Amino acid sequence: MIIASYTLVDGAGVRLAGTAAGYVAWMFLLQGFVFIALVVALRQHAALDYIGRNWQRGLAGGLFLIGSYGIVLWAMTRAPVAAVAALRETSVIFAAVLGSIFLKEPFGRQRMIGACAVALGVMALRL
Repeated sequence: MIIASYTLVDGAGVRLAGTAAGYVAWMFLLQGFVFIALVVALRQHAALDYIGRNWQRGLAGGLFLIGSYGIVLWAMTRAPVAAVAALRETSVIFAAVLGSIFLKEPFGRQRMIGACAVALGVMALRL
């Protein structure tokens, strides 16, 4: 329900905004200030120390996040939201496979069932 909710909000928001870039900018601007204020209020010294040590990694990750989110939103302006959402959720499969390969996490029965369920859902949308 949560995924469906934020997908519907994103789909409606990006279409109302007119451009994916504008919607992404507003989302990150508004959420960013709230998040930073919350972190500083709760963990000021630890947060500043962590940022000081990891700002380059954080900046790179943030840019990749903005880029990938922007691509998904752009796709929502060009294709049905349901199809984009289903394709977006295939990232779960890639995360499970990459976790297995690089982090040596087990790719057991539960992950296989989950990956198959996501793949079947994407295929069902294409029928």
